[in-house]
Amino acid sequence: MNWQEGLKAYCQELCRKYQTQQTQIQHWYDVCRTQFPIYIEYWSEHPDVKSRVPLLQEETFRVPYELPSGREVILRGKWDSVDRVGKDIYLMENKSKGDIDEELLQRQLTCDLQTMLYITALTRYSEKWRVHRGV
Repeated sequence: MNWQEGLKAYCQELCRKYQTQQTQIQHWYDVCRTQFPIYIEYWSEHPDVKSRVPLLQEETFRVPYELPSGREVILRGKWDSVDRVGKDIYLMENKSKGDIDEELLQRQLTCDLQTMLYITALTRYSEKWRVHRGV
């Protein structure tokens, strides 16, 4: 299914479920239908996207982690995407926001528990991967 058909079907489902809010649903349908092609075009030409190598996508993880006390816990979750760009590894985590404030998001990410958990798990995962692969 292409994105236009998926968006239309989703909005139709919302209109059936929330019959008194069809005007708002139509408004956001129009916004998405207008902005998504611009989003796709922008990212298709972005240097990071052109040179990235996807390593993991929608990958669930279950990684053991030893606490300072010596107790072992299991970190669990799902990475949206882990990519290599040049020699660097990047974790891509998608967040939904009504209003986008890039500076606020960047400040929040340094304290975001979920993102830090995902980075910690990815670090442990990559250490295990390097040992397994002999890297």
